[in-house]
Amino acid sequence: MPQTKPAPAPNSSLTLVFKWSQVEPTKAKVERRLAKKVKLAGFRQGKVPLVIAQTYLNPEAVIEATLEKLLPDAFVKQVKALPDMPIAPPEYVVKKAEIGQDWQVEAVYAIHPDVKLGNYQQIARSALKEAKLAYQKLLQEQTKTSQTSEQAPDYLLTAIYRQLVTNIKPPVQELLVRRETQSELNNLFTKLKSLNLSFEDYLKKSQLTMEQLSSEIATQSLGRLQLVFILQAIAKTAQITVTEVELDKQLKEQKTNQSLRSMAREHLLRQKIANHLLG
Repeated sequence: MPQTKPAPAPNSSLTLVFKWSQVEPTKAKVERRLAKKVKLAGFRQGKVPLVIAQTYLNPEAVIEATLEKLLPDAFVKQVKALPDMPIAPPEYVVKKAEIGQDWQVEAVYAIHPDVKLGNYQQIARSALKEAKLAYQKLLQEQTKTSQTSEQAPDYLLTAIYRQLVTNIKPPVQELLVRRETQSELNNLFTKLKSLNLSFEDYLKKSQLTMEQLSSEIATQSLGRLQLVFILQAIAKTAQITVTEVELDKQLKEQKTNQSLRSMAREHLLRQKIANHLLG
């Protein structure tokens, strides 16, 4: 029986309703602003009468610009009443936007997954035991491979991480996975461009269709995000933290650089979690 491919969890969503009395003045301001950009024979730019300019405005552009003014505050206000806060910017789907009627927009967003660690230490110990045996076998055959004893920690950690993801499976929502997938595709495109290789040639060499490549990257993205949330949960459960003193020691002369401090904190925390799992 074929193994079921892991899939993201459904997104969270809420409906935002804007009364026409709220929409109308905002829409009017948007139309006045856009009307100034209308170019029409016989009139200087910005001097076309509003009633005429309105007939040349793209209705979709007007709706989009109006909602750009209304949505952010409305979304923030509504999510404050929810038990789980969004962890990424939402996406909006216009459901209704007709003149003279209330407008309706669906906000699609993602929340932090509920990570049920269970006996994660037992999972890690079991994975570590099996990985050590497998790695010893690889070392015995090292004349046939490029494996060295120095690579053992990475090999063992990869095995532990794989089993944690396989067993715990936190429900990461589709919005996060899709954005991570798109980011990876963009990175791949940039890399191929630097190598003067087209996407079409890459797909041909890889013997993949665009759909297959996207599916593969989506699966990898899901697993990567699941691992991130699992490690965050382990750090919280095991009370693993990074102190300011440790950061200062790591960064030395650059300890006031907040961007570097953030990256260093993440790196040190990941190291501590790895040591915790490796026992």
